[in-house]
Amino acid sequence: MRTSDARPVASRRGSTAQLAWLLVGDVADLLENELDAENARWLLPVLESLQRLVDSEDRDDAAAGYLDEVLDQFPNAYDRVAALHELRKQLHSELHVFVHQLGRLVTASKSKVGEFDLQTARVLKLRLVSWADRMTAQHRHERELSQAVWYLELGLGD
Repeated sequence: MRTSDARPVASRRGSTAQLAWLLVGDVADLLENELDAENARWLLPVLESLQRLVDSEDRDDAAAGYLDEVLDQFPNAYDRVAALHELRKQLHSELHVFVHQLGRLVTASKSKVGEFDLQTARVLKLRLVSWADRMTAQHRHERELSQAVWYLELGLGD
């Protein structure tokens, strides 16, 4: 058994969530400039890395349950957890679409030297900026809910 396998899923998810948070920040930084052919080539591997990471999170959550540690301690949070989980699935689905669209844009620009569809890139950039903001909010809401339960648990001490 590898050391990483011995750790609980919650702790692996914590480090995975931190890395995802950093990658979303990288996406936001790359989107501060115009999405031209060069920036698109830099952005694509970041989005692909983020996609692999969230796919890994999804597999871990399928095995352990999404925010089950929160629900174990605070069953009344079920509706909030369910809403966060639904939003999270939507954001991850959108990420897959963005990776596909950006990949097609980059591939097309490589095959037709000098041609880069700026109109498509502008629309994609606007959608990605909105997505990155919502993804950041999602991570913040998950963290706040976990912290609220942790503080509640401390307050219920003997």
